[in-house]
Amino acid sequence: MPWESIGSVDTGEMPHERDWILFCLEWAKRYIIFTCGDGPNEAKLDIMWHEYEIGDYPSLGVWYEDDEPCEYLNACETSLDALNQAVSWLDLKEHAKEVQNLDNSEDEWDEDIEEIEDEDEEL
Repeated sequence: MPWESIGSVDTGEMPHERDWILFCLEWAKRYIIFTCGDGPNEAKLDIMWHEYEIGDYPSLGVWYEDDEPCEYLNACETSLDALNQAVSWLDLKEHAKEVQNLDNSEDEWDEDIEEIEDEDEEL
């Protein structure tokens, strides 16, 4: 099943901010589905992993079966760009750390990500 990366959120560094990046990608994924809808002809927007010499990294991508859904890909990229321009990811990350005191606790990020993934499966 082919896929096409549409990009990533403008926040965090792998691997030490992995959970924050995944949380933000899940949020971005929901925004893009809200603005662009579900993909045509069984195309699906999801988090994809890229293998790299110094470690893996995630991005958002569209999986598809038959013809590449060019219009949907372009719409998703445009929505992701708009979100990255509108959101101050650094401010949100600092606020989350202050409010939830997450500086020393990655477990809470993991729980948030699992909760979002469970909600996505229910949709």
